[in-house]
Amino acid sequence: MDHKIPRFGTIKKRETLTVAPLDFPVKYQVLYSPDPFPGYYCNEDKPADNSCKTFSYYIPFEQSPPADEDMLCRISLEIQQKDSVDICPALIRVKGDQFRAFRVKEIEPGQLLSIFDLLMDHGLKLKKNRPTNSFLAHIKLKGFFEIQQIEEGVFRNVESKDLYYMILPGVVEWSTFEKLITYQKTKGKFKNFDAAIGYWLDKPSLVDFLRIYGTDLDVSQLKIIRDEFLENSEKFTEQGILI
Repeated sequence: MDHKIPRFGTIKKRETLTVAPLDFPVKYQVLYSPDPFPGYYCNEDKPADNSCKTFSYYIPFEQSPPADEDMLCRISLEIQQKDSVDICPALIRVKGDQFRAFRVKEIEPGQLLSIFDLLMDHGLKLKKNRPTNSFLAHIKLKGFFEIQQIEEGVFRNVESKDLYYMILPGVVEWSTFEKLITYQKTKGKFKNFDAAIGYWLDKPSLVDFLRIYGTDLDVSQLKIIRDEFLENSEKFTEQGILI
């Protein structure tokens, strides 16, 4: 089970975004999420505590002409290889509008200045920094990552040890997922995790998964999360309600 498996996939998540509170002036806009959905990470007794999480930054750029998704994936891969930056393209939807950005994580805030230069070296026009009210956004991340199987249908991210992927039997729409995971985080046996959904490319079809973020999770806890999610999903499919 130590074999590394390369994957190209997509993550779907929802977060409240706002301008990142940096302690130095920046020319270009940097967004971050102070309260990820659904944001339980650290202490089971303090479910709103996100202090143990490494925050991600989003760097928006102009889309004129519209950005080519393949080109954005190429740019992120080149930066990862040359500069060891964890970066991937992001599509951010806000109500009826959308814009593109790059998501970077596991960096010190001061590194943002060099990342601006790296992105502009690839011909991207970054959005100017300006005051922005916080807003609720649906985010789609796309990129390459490596995983290792730790149990049947359960995988762990090679680089980000707190990320896990659990195979689902089929597609789950975001609106359904949001109902299911909100219910589970309220009523379930184990709450100390964050969740998203996604899929990766495989043969002969796409593979859908439940993505879990949590510190010091073991396989038994992951199985509890997966089993509760599947049970609730089946109940919701049959009854249309969660009780």
